[in-house]
Amino acid sequence: MCKVLDERELEVLKASLDSQRFYHVYKKTPLPLASAWRLIRRLAKAGLVEYSRGHVKVTEAGLIVLASHGDPMALALLADKFRVNTVAVKEYLEFLCQRIKDLPVKTLVDTVGLIGPAL
Repeated sequence: MCKVLDERELEVLKASLDSQRFYHVYKKTPLPLASAWRLIRRLAKAGLVEYSRGHVKVTEAGLIVLASHGDPMALALLADKFRVNTVAVKEYLEFLCQRIKDLPVKTLVDTVGLIGPAL
């Protein structure tokens, strides 16, 4: 959930927000093609992106990781999805990172059961 990505993983994940084609993601990074492909596969295995036939899509888990790294686009997408403002999303993610640390979270809805009713 609050996993810190290395700089290259974060760069590929951010580039994946802007484009749904692997080739375009690769072109937005300074990485060699093979390195970008390996990173996409690693991010897919971690559940942060979905990758199939050259198409890349950042999952909600990927948005959560990007937003917890302060990415404004990911914060905005999560805020739109849950019909709240970006400040609320950012504060909630900070709270979650303090409470549940490295538990794997695929969606923000999953976190409700993890933190319990006592806030």
